[in-house]
Amino acid sequence: MKLKITKQMVYAHFGLSRQAAFKAIARFKQQTKLIEQIRPLVKEYRKNNDARAGSRSLFYNLDIRQEFGLGVNRFERLLSEEGLALKPLKTRRSTTKSSVSSQRYENLTFGLKLNGINQLVVGDITYLTNIDPFNRWYLFCLTDAYSGRWVGFCLSKSMRTEDALVALEMWVELRLPESNLHGCIHHTDGGGQYFSALYLKRLSSLEIRISKAGNCFENGLAEQRNGFIKQHLLPTFKGITDPGKLQKQFRRIMHIYNERKQAGLGWRSPVEFEAWTASLPEDQRLEITMPDFASKTDVNNTPSGKTDS
Repeated sequence: MKLKITKQMVYAHFGLSRQAAFKAIARFKQQTKLIEQIRPLVKEYRKNNDARAGSRSLFYNLDIRQEFGLGVNRFERLLSEEGLALKPLKTRRSTTKSSVSSQRYENLTFGLKLNGINQLVVGDITYLTNIDPFNRWYLFCLTDAYSGRWVGFCLSKSMRTEDALVALEMWVELRLPESNLHGCIHHTDGGGQYFSALYLKRLSSLEIRISKAGNCFENGLAEQRNGFIKQHLLPTFKGITDPGKLQKQFRRIMHIYNERKQAGLGWRSPVEFEAWTASLPEDQRLEITMPDFASKTDVNNTPSGKTDS
């Protein structure tokens, strides 16, 4: 004799009413449908925009609340449950060797207070080993410390002063007229390209002040941007080795980065943050303070100082 098991018997076994069981099934179906819609969006964003985009970054950059009506905590739990959260990534730092000509310059950023763009730009050179197995490419990068906006770059197979100048002139063109940069601090490590006679002459013509980091920690914002570029952005175009196509791809990821909403900017992009700041009276703008390593007190509360993963 076969025992007939009814739905009511199953509900009773688990201590559920029929209504509660139907609600649980409906929630399961709803979550399954959400995952079917969200999973390809997450994969596509990480493939094309940011290979290591974290849950919160995805929430804001994919407009999850507007598109699906989900809150950030529920979205993060959903990704975690579905195995879409990221594991921590271990990194190591490297820095450029200081040049003799840089030794007469000091770090002007200790405890520096900023309330707008064009007050401090940070630069660094990093080498890229994971895009071309046959060549080592060098990236010269300049970032506005207030907004975190990537304002200039040059991708080159060499480490010449001329390459550093390409990134500098890109920044100058973005911030035209040139007088907008008068008094701005240009902060880098002691790399010879930044302290060559040619480069220093151009900075002098722009009435830009020169600052030098004593170590990689004193140039942390630039180092951080380099790490983000390598870990998050470069993996989106593996296999591209043609020089022309590489240059095009770097312009693409520069645009992606500058339009990407970030936690440290109140979930605005660097471009949006600059526009928002410009709309405020000067005395109402957010003031940020650079770290003061000289006094061993880290007072860094810069919005651009935090990059979410």
